[in-house]
Amino acid sequence: LQIQAHRQVVQLLQLQEHRRLYQVDGRRYSHIVDPRSGWGLTHHILVTIQAPNATKADAWATAISVLGQTGWQKLTRKPKKMKVWLTETKL
Repeated sequence: LQIQAHRQVVQLLQLQEHRRLYQVDGRRYSHIVDPRSGWGLTHHILVTIQAPNATKADAWATAISVLGQTGWQKLTRKPKKMKVWLTETKL
């Protein structure tokens, strides 16, 4: 979604992976893979990003999905022109 606010165009992206799940031995996994384990995420996360462009919003939304809420909070260097809203639950 592209919106114009105060003469500045920003991108608003919402990433939600709950519809693309697969199940292995009774455990549910997301289609988003955690590079640390090589497995799909085992938590459900809804990430909404407001960023200067859609490419950055999409990249950050995927990264934050992998990091989870705790990982995002631990990051010390966050983009200044970006707003993030997220909600996380177990799958």
